[in-house]
Amino acid sequence: MNIRADAEHSGLLLGPLAGVDQVDAEVSDHALLRAMLDCEQALAEAGAAAGVVPADAAAAIAEVCRSGQFDLGRLGRDAQSAGNPVVPLVRVIGEQLPVEARPWVHHGSTSQDILDTALLLCVGRALDAADASVASAACAELVRSHRNTLVAARTLGQQAGPTTFGLKAAGWLTGLDEALTRLESVRSSLPAQLGGATGTLAVFGDAGPAVIEGFAARLGLKPASPWHTNRQPILELTAALGGLVAACGKVALDVTLLAQTEVGEVTEGESGGSSALPHKQNPVGSVLITAIVRRMPGLVATLYAAGVHEHERATGAWHAEWEPLRELTRLAGAAGVRTGRLLSELRVHPEKMRANLDLTQGLVLSESVAARLAPALGRAGAHQVVGRIGQVAVEKGTSLRDHLVADPDVRRVLSVEEIDEALDPANWLGSSGTLIDRALAAHDRAAGAR
Repeated sequence: MNIRADAEHSGLLLGPLAGVDQVDAEVSDHALLRAMLDCEQALAEAGAAAGVVPADAAAAIAEVCRSGQFDLGRLGRDAQSAGNPVVPLVRVIGEQLPVEARPWVHHGSTSQDILDTALLLCVGRALDAADASVASAACAELVRSHRNTLVAARTLGQQAGPTTFGLKAAGWLTGLDEALTRLESVRSSLPAQLGGATGTLAVFGDAGPAVIEGFAARLGLKPASPWHTNRQPILELTAALGGLVAACGKVALDVTLLAQTEVGEVTEGESGGSSALPHKQNPVGSVLITAIVRRMPGLVATLYAAGVHEHERATGAWHAEWEPLRELTRLAGAAGVRTGRLLSELRVHPEKMRANLDLTQGLVLSESVAARLAPALGRAGAHQVVGRIGQVAVEKGTSLRDHLVADPDVRRVLSVEEIDEALDPANWLGSSGTLIDRALAAHDRAAGAR
Protein backbone atom coordinates (compact mmCIF):
# COMPACT_ATOMS: atom_id res chain seq x y z
CA MET A 1 0.00 0.00 0.00
CA ASN A 2 1.28 3.44 -0.93
CA ILE A 3 -0.71 6.29 0.62
CA ARG A 4 0.25 9.89 0.03
CA ALA A 5 -0.96 12.69 2.32
CA ASP A 6 -0.84 16.29 1.13
CA ALA A 7 -0.54 17.78 4.63
CA GLU A 8 1.00 16.80 7.93
CA HIS A 9 -2.08 16.60 10.09
CA SER A 10 -4.84 14.16 10.94
CA GLY A 11 -8.40 14.40 9.66
CA LEU A 12 -7.55 14.46 5.98
CA LEU A 13 -10.22 11.95 4.99
CA LEU A 14 -13.27 12.90 7.08
CA GLY A 15 -12.19 16.30 8.39
CA PRO A 16 -13.19 18.29 5.27
CA LEU A 17 -16.74 16.97 5.57
CA ALA A 18 -17.18 18.66 8.94
CA GLY A 19 -14.90 21.67 8.69
CA VAL A 20 -13.84 24.28 6.17
CA ASP A 21 -10.24 25.11 5.42
CA GLN A 22 -10.14 28.73 6.54
CA VAL A 23 -11.67 27.94 9.95
CA ASP A 24 -9.79 24.67 10.49
CA ALA A 25 -6.52 26.52 9.95
CA GLU A 26 -7.26 28.88 12.85
CA VAL A 27 -7.98 26.14 15.41
CA SER A 28 -5.28 23.71 14.32
CA ASP A 29 -2.34 22.73 16.50
CA HIS A 30 -0.15 25.04 14.43
CA ALA A 31 -2.54 27.92 15.09
CA LEU A 32 -2.68 27.18 18.82
CA LEU A 33 1.11 27.12 19.02
CA ARG A 34 1.26 30.43 17.13
CA ALA A 35 -1.25 31.91 19.55
CA MET A 36 0.70 30.71 22.60
CA LEU A 37 3.84 32.29 21.17
CA ASP A 38 1.92 35.51 20.53
CA CYS A 39 0.90 35.44 24.18
CA GLU A 40 4.43 34.92 25.45
CA GLN A 41 5.65 37.77 23.27
CA ALA A 42 2.86 40.08 24.43
CA LEU A 43 3.56 39.17 28.05
CA ALA A 44 7.25 40.03 27.75
CA GLU A 45 6.57 43.29 25.91
CA ALA A 46 3.85 44.34 28.35
CA GLY A 47 6.20 43.56 31.23
CA ALA A 48 8.92 45.68 29.67
CA ALA A 49 6.49 48.58 29.12
CA ALA A 50 5.47 48.36 32.79
CA GLY A 51 9.10 48.28 33.95
CA VAL A 52 9.07 44.74 35.37
CA VAL A 53 10.99 43.02 32.53
CA PRO A 54 14.27 44.27 31.05
CA ALA A 55 13.75 45.73 27.60
CA ASP A 56 16.60 43.73 26.05
CA ALA A 57 15.18 40.47 27.43
CA ALA A 58 11.70 41.31 26.12
CA ALA A 59 13.12 42.03 22.66
CA ALA A 60 15.00 38.73 22.64
CA ILE A 61 11.90 36.81 23.75
CA ALA A 62 9.82 38.51 21.07
CA GLU A 63 12.35 37.55 18.40
CA VAL A 64 12.32 33.87 19.42
CA CYS A 65 8.52 33.86 19.53
CA ARG A 66 8.42 35.27 16.02
CA SER A 67 11.12 33.19 14.34
CA GLY A 68 12.25 30.43 16.70
CA GLN A 69 12.22 26.70 15.97
CA PHE A 70 9.47 24.59 17.54
CA ASP A 71 8.53 20.93 17.15
CA LEU A 72 4.82 20.28 17.68
CA GLY A 73 5.36 16.57 18.20
CA ARG A 74 7.96 17.14 20.87
CA LEU A 75 5.84 19.74 22.63
CA GLY A 76 2.89 17.37 22.66
CA ARG A 77 4.91 14.49 24.04
CA ASP A 78 6.57 16.63 26.68
CA ALA A 79 3.24 18.14 27.70
CA GLN A 80 2.21 14.85 29.26
CA SER A 81 4.56 15.22 32.21
CA ALA A 82 3.33 18.75 32.99
CA GLY A 83 -0.32 18.33 32.08
CA ASN A 84 -0.28 21.11 29.48
CA PRO A 85 1.86 22.25 26.53
CA VAL A 86 2.85 25.62 27.98
CA VAL A 87 5.50 24.21 30.31
CA PRO A 88 7.56 22.55 27.55
CA LEU A 89 6.99 25.55 25.28
CA VAL A 90 8.52 27.90 27.84
CA ARG A 91 11.48 25.55 28.14
CA VAL A 92 12.02 25.46 24.36
CA ILE A 93 11.81 29.25 24.12
CA GLY A 94 14.41 29.50 26.87
CA GLU A 95 16.76 27.15 25.02
CA GLN A 96 16.88 29.61 22.12
CA LEU A 97 17.51 32.71 24.23
CA PRO A 98 20.68 34.33 25.48
CA VAL A 99 21.40 33.21 29.04
CA GLU A 100 20.63 36.60 30.53
CA ALA A 101 17.14 36.67 28.96
CA ARG A 102 16.02 33.21 30.03
CA PRO A 103 14.70 34.11 33.52
CA TRP A 104 12.27 36.58 31.97
CA VAL A 105 10.37 34.13 29.76
CA HIS A 106 6.83 33.67 31.07
CA HIS A 107 7.66 36.08 33.91
CA GLY A 108 4.79 36.55 36.36
CA SER A 109 2.46 34.25 34.44
CA THR A 110 1.16 30.71 34.81
CA SER A 111 0.35 28.06 32.23
CA GLN A 112 -3.38 28.74 32.38
CA ASP A 113 -2.82 32.41 31.55
CA ILE A 114 -1.12 31.52 28.31
CA LEU A 115 -3.36 28.64 27.25
CA ASP A 116 -6.67 30.31 28.12
CA THR A 117 -5.66 33.44 26.25
CA ALA A 118 -4.26 31.52 23.29
CA LEU A 119 -7.44 29.49 22.94
CA LEU A 120 -9.56 32.65 22.87
CA LEU A 121 -7.20 34.14 20.31
CA CYS A 122 -7.76 31.08 18.13
CA VAL A 123 -11.53 31.32 18.59
CA GLY A 124 -11.56 34.97 17.58
CA ARG A 125 -9.38 34.37 14.54
CA ALA A 126 -11.51 31.41 13.47
CA LEU A 127 -14.71 33.42 13.73
CA ASP A 128 -13.17 36.22 11.70
CA ALA A 129 -12.18 33.70 9.04
CA ALA A 130 -15.65 32.16 8.97
CA ASP A 131 -17.49 35.48 8.42
CA ALA A 132 -20.91 33.93 8.96
CA SER A 133 -22.54 37.25 8.03
CA VAL A 134 -22.34 35.99 4.43
CA ALA A 135 -25.13 33.55 5.34
CA SER A 136 -27.45 36.24 6.65
CA ALA A 137 -26.75 38.46 3.63
CA ALA A 138 -27.63 35.62 1.25
CA CYS A 139 -30.74 34.88 3.27
CA ALA A 140 -31.85 38.52 3.10
CA GLU A 141 -31.56 38.36 -0.68
CA LEU A 142 -33.88 35.34 -0.74
CA VAL A 143 -36.37 37.23 1.42
CA ARG A 144 -36.39 40.18 -0.96
CA SER A 145 -36.63 38.03 -4.08
CA HIS A 146 -39.48 35.85 -2.81
CA ARG A 147 -41.52 38.09 -0.55
CA ASN A 148 -44.63 37.33 -2.65
CA THR A 149 -43.86 33.73 -3.68
CA LEU A 150 -46.73 31.62 -2.37
CA VAL A 151 -45.92 28.41 -0.52
CA ALA A 152 -47.71 26.12 1.91
CA ALA A 153 -46.97 26.74 5.57
CA ARG A 154 -46.51 23.44 7.36
CA THR A 155 -47.20 22.68 11.01
CA LEU A 156 -46.56 19.29 12.59
CA GLY A 157 -45.47 18.12 9.16
CA GLN A 158 -48.79 18.91 7.45
CA GLN A 159 -49.93 21.72 5.18
CA ALA A 160 -51.60 24.29 7.40
CA GLY A 161 -52.29 27.35 5.27
CA PRO A 162 -50.64 29.71 2.79
CA THR A 163 -47.59 31.81 3.50
CA THR A 164 -44.80 33.15 1.31
CA PHE A 165 -41.34 31.77 0.83
CA GLY A 166 -40.12 35.26 1.65
CA LEU A 167 -41.66 35.02 5.11
CA LYS A 168 -40.25 31.53 5.63
CA ALA A 169 -36.81 32.82 4.70
CA ALA A 170 -37.39 35.83 6.95
CA GLY A 171 -37.69 33.39 9.84
CA TRP A 172 -34.32 31.94 8.89
CA LEU A 173 -32.91 35.45 8.60
CA THR A 174 -34.08 36.51 12.04
CA GLY A 175 -32.56 33.40 13.62
CA LEU A 176 -29.25 33.90 11.85
CA ASP A 177 -29.06 37.61 12.66
CA GLU A 178 -29.90 37.08 16.33
CA ALA A 179 -27.29 34.33 16.63
CA LEU A 180 -24.68 36.44 14.85
CA THR A 181 -25.39 39.49 16.98
CA ARG A 182 -25.01 37.43 20.15
CA LEU A 183 -21.81 35.83 18.88
CA GLU A 184 -20.34 39.14 17.74
CA SER A 185 -21.03 40.65 21.15
CA VAL A 186 -19.14 37.81 22.80
CA ARG A 187 -16.39 37.94 20.16
CA SER A 188 -15.80 41.64 20.73
CA SER A 189 -15.38 41.17 24.48
CA LEU A 190 -13.15 38.09 24.62
CA PRO A 191 -10.93 38.62 27.67
CA ALA A 192 -7.24 38.05 28.10
CA GLN A 193 -6.31 35.86 31.04
CA LEU A 194 -3.48 36.98 33.32
CA GLY A 195 -3.34 36.25 37.02
CA GLY A 196 -0.13 34.46 37.80
CA ALA A 197 0.10 31.37 39.97
CA THR A 198 -2.77 32.18 42.33
CA GLY A 199 -4.55 35.08 40.66
CA THR A 200 -2.78 37.80 42.64
CA LEU A 201 -0.14 38.83 40.06
CA ALA A 202 2.20 38.99 43.05
CA VAL A 203 5.36 38.87 40.95
CA PHE A 204 4.46 42.19 39.31
CA GLY A 205 3.76 44.02 42.55
CA ASP A 206 1.84 47.23 41.95
CA ALA A 207 2.45 46.98 38.20
CA GLY A 208 0.01 44.08 37.79
CA PRO A 209 -2.90 46.09 36.35
CA ALA A 210 -0.59 47.84 33.88
CA VAL A 211 0.76 44.51 32.67
CA ILE A 212 -2.78 43.19 32.22
CA GLU A 213 -3.71 46.25 30.16
CA GLY A 214 -0.63 46.00 27.96
CA PHE A 215 -0.91 42.25 27.55
CA ALA A 216 -4.54 42.43 26.42
CA ALA A 217 -4.00 45.43 24.15
CA ARG A 218 -1.18 43.73 22.27
CA LEU A 219 -3.40 40.73 21.58
CA GLY A 220 -6.55 42.63 20.65
CA LEU A 221 -8.44 41.24 23.66
CA LYS A 222 -10.18 42.90 26.58
CA PRO A 223 -8.33 43.42 29.87
CA ALA A 224 -9.99 41.55 32.73
CA SER A 225 -9.44 40.47 36.29
CA PRO A 226 -8.12 36.90 36.46
CA TRP A 227 -10.87 34.41 35.62
CA HIS A 228 -9.00 31.18 36.29
CA THR A 229 -11.96 29.57 38.04
CA ASN A 230 -14.71 31.93 36.88
CA ARG A 231 -15.56 30.30 33.57
CA GLN A 232 -18.35 32.65 32.53
CA PRO A 233 -16.36 33.86 29.48
CA ILE A 234 -16.12 30.28 28.24
CA LEU A 235 -19.77 29.54 29.00
CA GLU A 236 -20.98 32.68 27.22
CA LEU A 237 -18.85 31.79 24.22
CA THR A 238 -20.14 28.22 24.27
CA ALA A 239 -23.77 29.35 24.28
CA ALA A 240 -23.15 31.78 21.42
CA LEU A 241 -21.38 29.19 19.30
CA GLY A 242 -24.13 26.67 19.93
CA GLY A 243 -26.75 29.27 19.02
CA LEU A 244 -25.14 29.89 15.64
CA VAL A 245 -25.04 26.16 14.91
CA ALA A 246 -28.73 25.86 15.83
CA ALA A 247 -29.70 28.78 13.58
CA CYS A 248 -27.82 27.23 10.67
CA GLY A 249 -29.38 23.87 11.46
CA LYS A 250 -32.88 25.34 11.13
CA VAL A 251 -32.09 26.43 7.60
CA ALA A 252 -30.56 23.07 6.69
CA LEU A 253 -33.50 21.10 8.08
CA ASP A 254 -36.09 23.14 6.20
CA VAL A 255 -34.11 22.93 2.96
CA THR A 256 -33.77 19.16 3.36
CA LEU A 257 -37.53 18.81 3.72
CA LEU A 258 -38.36 21.22 0.92
CA ALA A 259 -35.93 19.40 -1.41
CA GLN A 260 -37.54 15.98 -0.95
CA THR A 261 -38.59 14.37 -4.23
CA GLU A 262 -42.29 14.51 -3.33
CA VAL A 263 -42.03 18.20 -2.39
CA GLY A 264 -39.43 19.57 -4.82
CA GLU A 265 -39.85 23.22 -3.85
CA VAL A 266 -36.12 23.98 -3.66
CA THR A 267 -32.91 22.43 -4.97
CA GLU A 268 -29.43 22.89 -3.62
CA GLY A 269 -27.00 24.51 -5.99
CA GLU A 270 -24.48 21.73 -5.56
CA SER A 271 -26.55 18.63 -4.90
CA GLY A 272 -24.53 15.46 -4.55
CA GLY A 273 -24.87 12.14 -6.32
CA SER A 274 -25.27 8.65 -4.95
CA SER A 275 -22.75 5.83 -5.14
CA ALA A 276 -25.56 3.41 -6.04
CA LEU A 277 -28.41 5.37 -7.62
CA PRO A 278 -27.50 7.36 -10.75
CA HIS A 279 -30.64 9.52 -10.63
CA LYS A 280 -30.23 10.88 -7.10
CA GLN A 281 -29.26 14.44 -6.31
CA ASN A 282 -28.80 14.56 -2.56
CA PRO A 283 -28.95 17.82 -0.55
CA VAL A 284 -25.38 17.36 0.60
CA GLY A 285 -24.87 20.88 1.91
CA SER A 286 -27.84 20.55 4.24
CA VAL A 287 -26.79 17.04 5.24
CA LEU A 288 -23.32 18.19 6.32
CA ILE A 289 -24.74 21.12 8.28
CA THR A 290 -27.18 18.76 9.98
CA ALA A 291 -24.29 16.47 10.92
CA ILE A 292 -22.64 19.44 12.64
CA VAL A 293 -25.89 20.19 14.48
CA ARG A 294 -26.03 16.64 15.81
CA ARG A 295 -22.53 16.95 17.25
CA MET A 296 -22.99 20.37 18.82
CA PRO A 297 -25.06 19.50 21.95
CA GLY A 298 -22.47 17.06 23.30
CA LEU A 299 -19.71 19.64 23.02
CA VAL A 300 -21.87 22.31 24.66
CA ALA A 301 -22.76 19.90 27.46
CA THR A 302 -19.11 19.02 28.06
CA LEU A 303 -18.08 22.67 28.30
CA TYR A 304 -20.91 23.44 30.71
CA ALA A 305 -20.11 20.35 32.77
CA ALA A 306 -16.51 21.58 32.96
CA GLY A 307 -17.61 25.07 33.97
CA VAL A 308 -17.32 24.61 37.75
CA HIS A 309 -13.72 25.00 38.96
CA GLU A 310 -12.60 24.68 42.55
CA HIS A 311 -10.63 27.23 44.62
CA GLU A 312 -8.06 29.22 42.60
CA ARG A 313 -7.11 26.56 40.01
CA ALA A 314 -9.01 23.51 38.82
CA THR A 315 -7.94 19.87 38.78
CA GLY A 316 -9.14 18.53 35.46
CA ALA A 317 -12.12 20.76 34.67
CA TRP A 318 -9.88 23.30 32.95
CA HIS A 319 -8.11 20.59 30.99
CA ALA A 320 -11.46 19.19 29.82
CA GLU A 321 -12.33 22.45 28.04
CA TRP A 322 -9.53 22.65 25.52
CA GLU A 323 -10.52 20.17 22.82
CA PRO A 324 -14.31 20.66 23.03
CA LEU A 325 -13.89 24.42 22.70
CA ARG A 326 -11.69 24.10 19.64
CA GLU A 327 -14.04 21.57 18.06
CA LEU A 328 -17.16 23.60 18.80
CA THR A 329 -15.50 26.67 17.28
CA ARG A 330 -14.50 24.64 14.25
CA LEU A 331 -18.00 23.28 13.75
CA ALA A 332 -19.75 26.60 14.33
CA GLY A 333 -17.48 28.32 11.84
CA ALA A 334 -18.04 25.58 9.31
CA ALA A 335 -21.81 25.72 9.82
CA GLY A 336 -21.78 29.45 9.12
CA VAL A 337 -19.68 29.09 5.98
CA ARG A 338 -21.67 26.14 4.64
CA THR A 339 -24.98 27.88 5.32
CA GLY A 340 -23.74 30.90 3.38
CA ARG A 341 -22.95 28.67 0.41
CA LEU A 342 -26.26 26.85 0.71
CA LEU A 343 -28.34 30.02 0.70
CA SER A 344 -26.27 31.76 -1.98
CA GLU A 345 -26.75 28.86 -4.40
CA LEU A 346 -30.27 27.74 -3.44
CA ARG A 347 -32.64 27.28 -6.38
CA VAL A 348 -36.27 28.08 -5.59
CA HIS A 349 -39.14 26.62 -7.62
CA PRO A 350 -42.23 28.87 -7.28
CA GLU A 351 -44.29 26.80 -9.71
CA LYS A 352 -43.80 23.68 -7.59
CA MET A 353 -44.66 25.62 -4.46
CA ARG A 354 -47.94 26.73 -6.01
CA ALA A 355 -48.70 23.22 -7.26
CA ASN A 356 -48.18 21.81 -3.78
CA LEU A 357 -50.34 24.54 -2.31
CA ASP A 358 -53.14 23.44 -4.64
CA LEU A 359 -52.78 19.74 -3.82
CA THR A 360 -55.57 19.76 -1.24
CA GLN A 361 -57.98 21.47 -3.63
CA GLY A 362 -58.63 24.41 -1.35
CA LEU A 363 -58.54 22.71 2.06
CA VAL A 364 -55.56 24.81 3.18
CA LEU A 365 -57.86 27.85 2.95
CA SER A 366 -60.44 26.42 5.37
CA GLU A 367 -59.41 28.95 8.02
CA SER A 368 -60.00 31.77 5.55
CA VAL A 369 -63.51 30.49 4.73
CA ALA A 370 -64.36 29.98 8.40
CA ALA A 371 -63.26 33.53 9.22
CA ARG A 372 -65.70 34.92 6.62
CA LEU A 373 -68.53 32.78 7.95
CA ALA A 374 -67.86 33.56 11.62
CA PRO A 375 -69.68 36.94 11.81
CA ALA A 376 -72.92 35.20 10.81
CA LEU A 377 -72.47 31.70 12.25
CA GLY A 378 -70.18 32.36 15.19
CA ARG A 379 -66.62 31.08 15.41
CA ALA A 380 -67.57 27.59 16.59
CA GLY A 381 -70.43 27.29 14.13
CA ALA A 382 -68.29 28.39 11.19
CA HIS A 383 -65.57 25.97 12.19
CA GLN A 384 -68.10 23.13 12.37
CA VAL A 385 -69.64 23.89 8.96
CA VAL A 386 -66.30 24.15 7.17
CA GLY A 387 -65.03 21.03 8.94
CA ARG A 388 -68.08 19.06 7.82
CA ILE A 389 -67.78 20.23 4.23
CA GLY A 390 -64.04 19.62 4.21
CA GLN A 391 -64.49 16.06 5.38
CA VAL A 392 -66.89 15.34 2.52
CA ALA A 393 -64.43 16.88 0.05
CA VAL A 394 -61.65 14.65 1.34
CA GLU A 395 -63.78 11.51 1.21
CA LYS A 396 -64.91 12.21 -2.36
CA GLY A 397 -61.59 13.59 -3.59
CA THR A 398 -63.23 16.72 -4.89
CA SER A 399 -62.54 20.41 -4.39
CA LEU A 400 -63.57 22.33 -1.32
CA ARG A 401 -64.94 25.07 -3.59
CA ASP A 402 -67.51 22.77 -5.21
CA HIS A 403 -68.94 21.76 -1.86
CA LEU A 404 -68.90 25.28 -0.47
CA VAL A 405 -70.82 26.59 -3.49
CA ALA A 406 -73.37 23.76 -3.16
CA ASP A 407 -73.87 24.06 0.61
CA PRO A 408 -76.98 26.08 1.63
CA ASP A 409 -75.53 27.07 5.04
CA VAL A 410 -72.56 28.66 3.31
CA ARG A 411 -74.53 30.25 0.49
CA ARG A 412 -76.84 32.00 2.92
CA VAL A 413 -73.76 33.93 4.04
CA LEU A 414 -71.32 34.02 1.12
CA SER A 415 -71.71 34.59 -2.60
CA VAL A 416 -69.73 32.60 -5.16
CA GLU A 417 -67.44 35.60 -5.62
CA GLU A 418 -66.83 35.80 -1.88
CA ILE A 419 -66.09 32.08 -1.73
CA ASP A 420 -63.53 32.48 -4.52
CA GLU A 421 -61.96 35.41 -2.69
CA ALA A 422 -61.73 33.30 0.46
CA LEU A 423 -60.05 30.49 -1.49
CA ASP A 424 -57.40 32.73 -3.04
CA PRO A 425 -54.21 32.13 -0.97
CA ALA A 426 -52.93 35.60 -1.81
CA ASN A 427 -55.84 36.99 0.22
CA TRP A 428 -54.92 35.06 3.37
CA LEU A 429 -51.39 36.23 4.10
CA GLY A 430 -52.22 38.50 7.00
CA SER A 431 -49.30 40.69 8.04
CA SER A 432 -46.70 38.76 6.03
CA GLY A 433 -45.50 41.85 4.19
CA THR A 434 -45.09 43.85 7.39
CA LEU A 435 -43.28 41.00 9.11
CA ILE A 436 -40.92 40.65 6.17
CA ASP A 437 -40.20 44.38 6.23
CA ARG A 438 -39.44 44.21 9.94
CA ALA A 439 -37.06 41.28 9.48
CA LEU A 440 -35.23 43.07 6.65
CA ALA A 441 -35.02 46.32 8.61
CA ALA A 442 -33.58 44.48 11.62
CA HIS A 443 -31.12 42.75 9.31
CA ASP A 444 -29.99 46.03 7.78
CA ARG A 445 -29.44 47.49 11.24
CA ALA A 446 -27.47 44.46 12.35
CA ALA A 447 -25.41 44.38 9.16
CA GLY A 448 -24.65 48.06 9.51
CA ALA A 449 -23.40 47.53 13.04
CA ARG A 450 -20.96 44.79 12.02
